[in-house]
Amino acid sequence: MSRLPAPRLLRLGLLLGPFALLMPHGAWAEVLVYAGAAALAVAAWIDGWLRTNPARFVGAVAPDQRFFQCRPDKLAILIRNSGPRPLFLRAGLAADARLGVHDPIRTVTLPAGSETRLEFDVTPVDRGKALVSDIYFEADMPWRLMRARWKATVGARVTVYPDIGRMAAALYSSRMLRSVSGPRRANLAGKGREFDQLRDYVPGDPYQDIHWKATARLDRPVTKLYRIERTQTIYAAVDTSRLGRVRHGDKSSLDYVAETALHLAIRCEREGDLFGLIDFSDRVNGFVPAARGTAHLKRLRERVSGLEASAVTPAYEELMVFIRRMVRRRSFLIFFTDLSDPAHGAIFRQNLRVLGPKHLCAAIHFRPAWARPLFEEAPAGDAREIYARLAGQMGLTQIDRIRRDLKQLGVDLLVTDPSRICADTLNAYLRVKERQLI
Repeated sequence: MSRLPAPRLLRLGLLLGPFALLMPHGAWAEVLVYAGAAALAVAAWIDGWLRTNPARFVGAVAPDQRFFQCRPDKLAILIRNSGPRPLFLRAGLAADARLGVHDPIRTVTLPAGSETRLEFDVTPVDRGKALVSDIYFEADMPWRLMRARWKATVGARVTVYPDIGRMAAALYSSRMLRSVSGPRRANLAGKGREFDQLRDYVPGDPYQDIHWKATARLDRPVTKLYRIERTQTIYAAVDTSRLGRVRHGDKSSLDYVAETALHLAIRCEREGDLFGLIDFSDRVNGFVPAARGTAHLKRLRERVSGLEASAVTPAYEELMVFIRRMVRRRSFLIFFTDLSDPAHGAIFRQNLRVLGPKHLCAAIHFRPAWARPLFEEAPAGDAREIYARLAGQMGLTQIDRIRRDLKQLGVDLLVTDPSRICADTLNAYLRVKERQLI
């Protein structure tokens, strides 16, 4: 605890100067001035060091709290005064910058033996886990000649989740998810892929469905029947390398991907499918096996909330080997990654061959803001703008080249904007499910 002069002590000290100037010169006047200064110093020493220390009676505690990114909320701190007299406190909160505390300094009056709830306005700017470590107090001593400052440990953990509610409201209000809106499940087309049973051949059955071994054994044509596989497996592979730090307004690329992954998990739960998550950067950082249920959604939410972009290069080779080893069942793999760098696109395409035809794959890529058609806008005004538009056209050409190369491997590349990434991803998932491609 530290002590510092209060405004009352400073005012009394300043009064000694004019008093000394106005008094007539003499020994008794000097003695009187020195005596007043000494008395003031002794009183300040007694008030600051011998009187009751308010830090002994003040405590602070805060429960673990949960917020949503970019949604205003209140951070609550419980302050307790167990002392015999009321206290007027000035409190300053020391919290993680990602919480976005608007006014960290507050004043509060604590009656004797009471507890007060102190609320701070926050607007979290980033996902993840934050720590409210300490809160600093300042209070006047009993004679108000000195002030005491001390620190109380709070140690509250705060989790900031992606705000999927706001994105869902925007999606459904704008009808970007026309095929998704409503409680109905996706209509499945096709005969299915999972073997069900055998039956006698009926004219018109396709030859590829004939079970030749059973036909030879029974000495009559036998056809295989398939049933539609309602439960399918979906995996989202999220790239958390350096390109995830790119900002789009008040959110980063990784923020939009995290919200989309949660929306996709909820939609898979509604459709009865299994959803899993893989996050990777220069190595595979986390793996949540595909499952369903409320507990699984909570686990996914905690994992997605803690995703952070790091300044490294994505390791596609290690990712593909990991998927081949850990994902045994045929699945729909959605890769959220940035392929604007031609070198990254070539490495990604090359390592996709490790998976082979076992899985169905799609890649989601943000369209760079500078990549736009050359002749889409008004004529350029100067040479700098001409070169900028040429660079934008070259960027679109590079993306189209990557799309064609991935298409040869059976991989769809969806180039989207931050405002449409969730709608485009969900629509791609529903198209795959309705056509029974998995």
